[in-house]
Amino acid sequence: MPRRSQHNTGRVIRDPGSTKRHIYRPPGSPEDDEFIATHTAPVPANSPIIARWSTLALEIIDNLDSRHIDWAAVECFQRLYKDPIYNTLNGVTTVIITARNTLPHSNDIAEMMGEVCRMSGCRVELQFCSPNLIDMAQQTETVLSLPEVGYPSMGSRVSVRMDLETPTEATVGGILRLVTKDTKKEEYFALTCFHNIPTFQSYRSNYIDLEPGVPHKPVQIYGSVTCAFPSQLLQAEVVSDIAADINRMNKKIELLKKGFNQVDREEESGCLQNELEWYEAELRQLKEKYASLHSIDSNIGFVSATSGLPVHNGKHLDWALIALSGLDAPPQSVNMTYNVQERTEIAVRLSQWSSNLEGGAKVYKPGSTRVTEGIVNSVPSYVRFRETEHSLPVAREWAVIPVAKYKSFSDPGDSGAWVVDHLTNHVVGMILARNGGLGVSYVTPIREIINHIEYFTNKVVDLPIRI
Repeated sequence: MPRRSQHNTGRVIRDPGSTKRHIYRPPGSPEDDEFIATHTAPVPANSPIIARWSTLALEIIDNLDSRHIDWAAVECFQRLYKDPIYNTLNGVTTVIITARNTLPHSNDIAEMMGEVCRMSGCRVELQFCSPNLIDMAQQTETVLSLPEVGYPSMGSRVSVRMDLETPTEATVGGILRLVTKDTKKEEYFALTCFHNIPTFQSYRSNYIDLEPGVPHKPVQIYGSVTCAFPSQLLQAEVVSDIAADINRMNKKIELLKKGFNQVDREEESGCLQNELEWYEAELRQLKEKYASLHSIDSNIGFVSATSGLPVHNGKHLDWALIALSGLDAPPQSVNMTYNVQERTEIAVRLSQWSSNLEGGAKVYKPGSTRVTEGIVNSVPSYVRFRETEHSLPVAREWAVIPVAKYKSFSDPGDSGAWVVDHLTNHVVGMILARNGGLGVSYVTPIREIINHIEYFTNKVVDLPIRI
């Protein structure tokens, strides 16, 4: 049973900025009831909570578990708010608990939050979220222009399809080269998250009991899972838009022809004739584009190996390899991104991955739709994802906080995207999930993922380099 409070001099209030968030105001807190956190920032490097966070977080988790609270994340950030009198931005170290279920009584909320406040000596927030916490395979592609068939660029959306089922979408972080140790044979793969693959549901029911570190069976046991780039769903959207444009163009041409037959003056007739010829030329181009899109074979390979969803060394190892069997050797532009340091449009090559992902590092997320920047929090987040009804493994993941100009570091469906160090251009991690209520993204160190792939495949993994 949790330790019950003997006194409660603090107070729980609802966050004026969110109906799904409660705030515990510690005794003697100078905050007023109008406190609204406007930004989230890393815990200051000199904060005393950093040294004891690992132990403290586990104590908080034990307290939540003993109360049967279905929690999704236990974290610590600096919450920033604007002082209404001096118009300055102040920071308060805050323990934030994200829960899936609401507590039945307000007294239970106050007691739990007061207990956590006394354990940590910090302000406490409790927010409620959807059951999954993470945005799994929810794509929000807004750019309706099709890239050429070939190697996906960093952060691109691809479609994956099992047999004849409806395709789903996944985000590709980048391209890996796997080298056989004895023959030195090179093969190229796109890296994404396993939970974006259609086989995820089969895994949840059949393979959840596999122990961490045990090799998992190839994905072919579920059937053939093919991959297409550009995404077949994006292709379908573009084709649908072109079909609508063709329909509108035909109606316009029909109206022009009617008007042309009713015009007597030669001058007006000539203008209508020119306009009609222009629309007919545009219509021919649209029909040619429509026909060419139907003939495109965008299949670039198949899903060849996956991690399952084990928690190993305290990290969620969520990866899938797409064998790029239908493509030639990668071009020189593979794994290229914009030079974020110089704020220019010049592409720079990514360096090899770092050996570690460190708190306080400035990072960015390359993407096909936008590049976002953030800062790694000073302490790890403790998160757990609902894999099955009875499986809630806990992992220690780094949270990346968006810089002030962004509301979130990643978008729904971005899991699988790589995270790159701002200064060195080292790939340091891969996005696993996001917490929409805070705008933060959870990142697994890339070294952990690469080590697991090498263990699973018995091959050497690196980034392809072409001169």
